[in-house]
Amino acid sequence: GMEGGVESCGISPIHGLFATCGAGGSLVCHDLRTRSAVATFDVSSSVGQPGVALTAMRFDESGYQLGVGTAGGLVALYDLRSSKPLVVKDHLYDERIVDIKFRHPTKLSNSSNSAASHCVLSADRKACKLWRAGDGTTVTTIQPSGGGINDVMSSPSDGLVILGCDQPKMQVYFVPLLGPAPRWSSYLENVTEELGEQDRQQEAAPSAYDDYRFVTREDVKRLGLSHLLGTPVMRAYMHGFFVDQRLYHKAKSLSDPFAYDRYRQNVVREKLEEERRSRIAVAKKAPKINARLATKLMDERDGGAEEDLGETERPKSLLDDDRFASLFKDERFKIDEESEEYRLLHPNAPPSKKKPRFAAEDGSEEEEESEEELLPEPKMRYGRKHDDIAEVPLGQRLDSGGDGDGQRRKVTGSRELTWTPERRRGGQETGVDASGSGKKRRRRKMKV
Repeated sequence: GMEGGVESCGISPIHGLFATCGAGGSLVCHDLRTRSAVATFDVSSSVGQPGVALTAMRFDESGYQLGVGTAGGLVALYDLRSSKPLVVKDHLYDERIVDIKFRHPTKLSNSSNSAASHCVLSADRKACKLWRAGDGTTVTTIQPSGGGINDVMSSPSDGLVILGCDQPKMQVYFVPLLGPAPRWSSYLENVTEELGEQDRQQEAAPSAYDDYRFVTREDVKRLGLSHLLGTPVMRAYMHGFFVDQRLYHKAKSLSDPFAYDRYRQNVVREKLEEERRSRIAVAKKAPKINARLATKLMDERDGGAEEDLGETERPKSLLDDDRFASLFKDERFKIDEESEEYRLLHPNAPPSKKKPRFAAEDGSEEEEESEEELLPEPKMRYGRKHDDIAEVPLGQRLDSGGDGDGQRRKVTGSRELTWTPERRRGGQETGVDASGSGKKRRRRKMKV
């Protein structure tokens, strides 16, 4: 038996050699015909981590090479004819290796040597890496969006890589270097061709002005290069000129020799401000519009930050969402806290400062006096209805109402007395007489 138990095992497809590895850090090869160990490799010592557990292993198609993964995130590639590893690849995550696969993507190399195009697909709990078996160079890295990796599946006929993670759905990725897309997802070929054309355009021959810098006429004067206008050194283009990069940097250093010192001071000041902000909590001011709502949201956000919640579990606040930025900047979105609708929805809101729509029945005397001042002055009319004499006040009509002989003319017919009611406590209405003496009278209609 193996010390510490078996973690992984594999069998060679050519000669039938059976290999096992486990927590003891050794790889043991067995011959199934003799049922005994024929060779033992101390993998943990050869990779520089004595005693480390071995978690994964795999034979390649030739049967003479195998890869072994450790609990420390290392993958060692061995030839069965040597006890020293050919290549040791570090995943740099310090996570145990969960699976190892061998691939032969011909697109990676134009060489006829199989070793040059031989690649290894190894995965730990955080990432899956495709790297060259010859020198350990990383070709690509796949990091799933959620959950740790448990297993890797890669078909030799296409470029799909399927990862089994700690979540219900499988993570499927397409790597064009490994092979073509399957028939049921042929549209991936069109996507990769478009991406390849964009890459080729970016890697095309450099432009004629790659080593030049565009400057305006004001920049030429500031740099002191006005004497070079009209020479081959200054190439006119649109509203400025193209200048060689070396000439531009040299002229800038001569015209402003302290530019680097200012840049260095700005960088130092920014770093000091970042450190000072991390030590001192800056109190954030509430916005002018909807300040009460903003303060409430700040308290909820600060209270939620103290709890042990992940970034994905914590809901996003309205203050951090750009879609609701106008709620605290635009006057049109201001919440009227004095309205009746707001009072109905928020019964625990602070008392309103707005005056009530209707005054109380037992109002003060000052309010009544102010209302009386606004009323027109009462005037008493005495005369026939719908007559011109009715528009003349009683006092003026009596003074000038007689004949030339001094005798007063009699006035007969229906007459009406009107006056303006005066408000008093208790709801009782009184009238004001024509002389303004303030005597209280009941409203009535008189016949004379």
